Order: sequence, then C-alpha cells, then structure tokens
Amino acid sequence: MTVYTIPVDSERVRFQGNFLTTVPADYFQNLPNLYLIYLYSNSILTVAHYAFAGVLNVTEISLEHNDLSLIHENMFAGLPNLVRLDLSSNLIGSIHPGSFKENTALASLDLEDNDLATVSQSMFNPEDHPCDSGLYHCNIVHHTHPSVDTLITAPYAGCLVDYWLIYNKLVCQH
Repeated sequence: MTVYTIPVDSERVRFQGNFLTTVPADYFQNLPNLYLIYLYSNSILTVAHYAFAGVLNVTEISLEHNDLSLIHENMFAGLPNLVRLDLSSNLIGSIHPGSFKENTALASLDLEDNDLATVSQSMFNPEDHPCDSGLYHCNIVHHTHPSVDTLITAPYAGCLVDYWLIYNKLVCQH
C-alpha cells in the first residue's frame, strides 16, 4: 500500500473515489492549516482511534459513501472546531456513547442512509443535555428502523432546528 504524504501547508484534503479501506491513527497530524477533509466514496471500513487528532482547525469532515459500521468513542476525538460531519450512506448500526463529546462546535450531523435503530443523547457528552451541544441539524433520512418512537422521544427532539425523518418506514398508530 502506498501512503501519500500530505503537504504541511494543505488547507483542504479530498481523497474521494479511491480505494481507501482505513484511516490510520494520527494520519492528519501536523497539518495546522487543514480545515476540510473529504474522504467520501471510498471503501473505508475503519477509522483508527485518534485518526484526526491534532488537526484543531478542521471544521468539516465527509466520510459519506463508505463502509463504516461503527462509530467508536475516539473516532473524532481532538476536533473541537468540527462544525459539519457527514457520515451518510455507510453501514452504521451503532454509535458508542460519548462519540461526539469532544466535538463541542458540531452543528450538523448527517446520518442519512445507515442502519441505525436508535439515536441517543449519549452520543454527545452523556452528562449534558444535547440541546447544549449546539447540534441543530441531524439528518436521519432513509432510516431503516420500522418504528420511529425511539427517535421522536429522543431527549433532544425539541431542540433541533432541522430534524428530518424522510423515507422511513413509519407506522401510524391510533
């Protein structure tokens, strides 16, 4: 496998449409100007713990159209300025508690077209109310769960500006 060295003065990295299967730990460290990372349309199965640690200025990451099935607690650690995270069109079935606890600036989280059964407050800092997290847009379009009760009653349902439940298998009960 050839590892590409990113020039230290890079501001944007776009590795879309390649054959990447993993994002190694600390791959993006020592890139002080980096603010955008696009890794969409690859075959990424895993993102190592602390893969993005040390890139404090990153505001946007796109991992859409990959093969991620799990979001672990330290996947996005060390990204205090991350505003937009696109995880759409993956195979995500589980998000560990606290996965986004260090992403205090996160305002938009796209989880469209995944295999999530529930979306929980514990994705953020489990001690805080998600309304305090700053998240205003959570896209869960094409949600595969047959009942949306767990989403509607999620603790943060009332604090999101955008809360999309489009193309779900909703059942209306009287």
